[in-house]
Amino acid sequence: MATVRQIYEYIDSFAPFSYQESWDNSGILVGGGGEEVKRALLTLDISREAAEEAKSLGCELVITHHPVIFTPLKALRQDNPACMLLRMGIACISAHTNLDCADYGISSMICSALGLSPCREVLIPTGKLHPCGRSVGFGEIGAAQSITPEELIDRCKRSFNSVCIKFVRGERRISRVGILSGAGGEGVELALEHGLDAVVTSEIKQHQLVMARDIGITAVDIGHYESEAIAMPWLRDRLLEGFSDTEFILTKTRFPAESC
Repeated sequence: MATVRQIYEYIDSFAPFSYQESWDNSGILVGGGGEEVKRALLTLDISREAAEEAKSLGCELVITHHPVIFTPLKALRQDNPACMLLRMGIACISAHTNLDCADYGISSMICSALGLSPCREVLIPTGKLHPCGRSVGFGEIGAAQSITPEELIDRCKRSFNSVCIKFVRGERRISRVGILSGAGGEGVELALEHGLDAVVTSEIKQHQLVMARDIGITAVDIGHYESEAIAMPWLRDRLLEGFSDTEFILTKTRFPAESC
């Protein structure tokens, strides 16, 4: 039967934890690594509700994208999700920026979902190299067959079920799209450097929207949750390939902001 450490090492084989940024906190964040895992819950965020869900399902492990411990804890409270997991005897692996920067990272998944051809170029290099020689970094550039801004916006709506999309419609047809999963408004600022016609990301700031308008590119904000939730089904399928005797379950606890 698989252990937490073996699952960690398997994730490390395609999303090396050494790729994480210095400010990040990915890895085994709850537990010692030797625990046996019959059942694991996959969730983008670990909330109190998700911790309770893991307990109700009889899980020995939770695998998250956003770290269960990100900023230093100044107090240990019973309702803190990390403390809840520890008390319940449930381990936690968080794969954050290492999954963003993997050779097939979350931005690459977005590229595929939008029907774009990956150019295998990163937007924000970290200075490291993948074993294949490709630069390690954040983002992906996708090639399109000269689509209109309206076509790209419609693809975003359909692909990510976004409750609300904020966008700036560009002045030209689109061939090169910069993609940044999570908060990536800086993609707009990199548009001229990378010859982009459009940027798809989330949490684009007002001055970046104004910049997109000024330089004539399309900028689409699909939402932070929506831009990263795509990773969890992909990660589950990858884990099932490696561990046939462990059950990997996608959370039913959603944590996007409500819209009206």
